[in-house]
Amino acid sequence: MEGNGRMYWRRFAGRLDFGILLLGLVNSFLYASLLPLWEGFDEPFHYGYVQWLAWERRLPVLGNTPVSRELWRSVELAPASRVVRENIPIVTTYEEFAQWDQPRRRARLAELAAIPPQWAGEAHPGSTNYEAQQAPLAYLLLSPIEGAFRGQPLPTRVLILRFAAALLACLLQFQFTRMLADALGLAGLARSAALFLVFANPMFYAATAHVANDWLAVPLATLLMARLAQFWQNPQPGSGAHLGLAAGLGLLTKAYFVAWAGLLLLVAGWILLRRPTRWQASAAVLAAMAVAAPWYARNVALYGSVLGLQQTASGVTLTSVAAEAWRAPWAADALGLLRGAIWTGNSSFNSFSARTVDGILLLLAASLVVWAWRSHGAREWVIAFACLTFLAAIAYHNAQTRAHTGSAGFSAMPWYFQTLAAGTACLAAAGWQRSRLAARTLAPALLLLTTYLLAATWWLKFIPMHAGYGEVRIRLGELAAWYAQGQTAQRLQELALGNGWLCLTLAAASPLLAIACAVPLAALIAATGSSPGRESL
Repeated sequence: MEGNGRMYWRRFAGRLDFGILLLGLVNSFLYASLLPLWEGFDEPFHYGYVQWLAWERRLPVLGNTPVSRELWRSVELAPASRVVRENIPIVTTYEEFAQWDQPRRRARLAELAAIPPQWAGEAHPGSTNYEAQQAPLAYLLLSPIEGAFRGQPLPTRVLILRFAAALLACLLQFQFTRMLADALGLAGLARSAALFLVFANPMFYAATAHVANDWLAVPLATLLMARLAQFWQNPQPGSGAHLGLAAGLGLLTKAYFVAWAGLLLLVAGWILLRRPTRWQASAAVLAAMAVAAPWYARNVALYGSVLGLQQTASGVTLTSVAAEAWRAPWAADALGLLRGAIWTGNSSFNSFSARTVDGILLLLAASLVVWAWRSHGAREWVIAFACLTFLAAIAYHNAQTRAHTGSAGFSAMPWYFQTLAAGTACLAAAGWQRSRLAARTLAPALLLLTTYLLAATWWLKFIPMHAGYGEVRIRLGELAAWYAQGQTAQRLQELALGNGWLCLTLAAASPLLAIACAVPLAALIAATGSSPGRESL
């Protein structure tokens, strides 16, 4: 009977996993559709990279590669947030756009859609693309799609690219999170809980559902952690090659994988010292990781810097970085980043209820404390150390940017932390798996509070924000009356990149799917919570 019961829960968890995947797909397409043109983090310049590859068929160079005439004109025409205007003064803000009468707004949007597509092949004089130093893999994968639809209006092409990036990110993250959970020994319900925490976090979609390179970087970070756990458990040439290849692909996607490359060198060296007969395993890690070597050799040749970042290319020294690290307000920065890792309002950078976000952070922190108390095996601590390594790299990069901008810059952006989402979710779920008290209290509370955050993101924040509600502080009575007017879909058509009715349909499906997954998952974890020393979830 006990064996039949375990088989039932495994089957149920497997079905639940695919419900969570459906939740991820719905939210991915919703985010990509609801997001106004260029509201994604640095999206116009990431898109400019893809467009350059599609038209010029060669890699861009920082300081020399322009943006297209089409792209620049679209930035002039498309409404954007006040934060974006601080970086690009030519834009019209959402507030200004909302004050125009309807014929003027429609005329502006018609002009945006009518930009000649052939302008994509013409450089805007005097412009430069500040994302041109990025590693190329994510853009190379998107550039054939841009080329295939080059005759379509720019907003249509951007939406298609968003859909492609969001779909691939969701599918890859689903598979790699399951792989990481299995590598850490999570049972069915615990694995499903980790998946839910990843896909119920709106910041996953903020990072992956627009044109950029994070759509590939986030899943590859999860893959790297899964391969790291597998290699640590069984250091063989095959597992070493898989680990090195994951790191190499990451290095070809985002420069912050250099932090993990250093960690892998330490891991390979440690394996070699402890088990000299396994030298082939360590060698396989380094050999596979070398797939990224030509790109970083190019950076050295062009910029005199391995990473090729704007900061290092401009001559920022270690001494100046150390000085800024000493002066930086780390406590305030850390709190802001942690809150932003849970919720950030796109390039408008508006905030969510601090009580809700802090509650999620506290529940997650408590779950990690439980995991640390009941951790099993070095492979789990290797994943924890990988997360800490990344945090240290982010801290260094923040100090580096402050040195570059004279203490005015802040580069450790909250979407970076999505690379750690699967790792922290799996470790938290491992804590629930080993503690009856945590399974009955922390797990249901975190799953249900995250569900509320996701539903509120659409209906209390993003839909009103992009449909002209016009209030920074939401008042539920006024908001309900606003929705009752029945004009939300039409209002969304002006700013949202996708169809307004499609946005509302997906926004209705999202919380229903989240509740359908979270409520039985929370109830079953609480009901089947393990006793100390057993893993029965």
